[in-house]
Amino acid sequence: MSGSIQPDDQQNFSAWIRATRGRHGWSQAACARKAGRTPQQWHSLETRTLKPHLETVALIARVLEAPTSEAMAAAGYGREAGADVPPAKSQAIARAVEGLKRLEIADVEEIADYIAFKLARKRATEKAVER
Repeated sequence: MSGSIQPDDQQNFSAWIRATRGRHGWSQAACARKAGRTPQQWHSLETRTLKPHLETVALIARVLEAPTSEAMAAAGYGREAGADVPPAKSQAIARAVEGLKRLEIADVEEIADYIAFKLARKRATEKAVER
C-alpha cells in the first residue's frame, strides 16, 4: 500500500514519533537500540522527508509501544487519490493490514478477490446510476 504522502503528513509523522518517544521519556539512542538501528538511523526516521515504508511504520509503532493504526494514520497511510480518509476508516485499513500479515497466502488472495469483486460491483452500480 504505497500512496502519495501529503506535504505535512511527513512532518506530522516525524512529530508523532518525537511526541510518542517523549511521552515515554526515551532517548533516540534507546529507541535505536530497541529497533536494531543506529542512533543516526533513528534520527533519520524522525527527520526524513520521504514517506516511510509500511514495515518501517510498523517497526516504529512496536518500538514506541503504540498502536500500528495510530502510526499509520500519522504517516498518512489510508489516503486515496489525495483525498482525506476519515480516521476511523484509516484505522480500519491499518487493522486489516495487520490481520492480513497473519494469514496464509491463499486466505489473503481470497480476500483480495473479494475486494476486487466489491469494487467491480460498486463501479457497475455507479455506471448504472449515471445512465
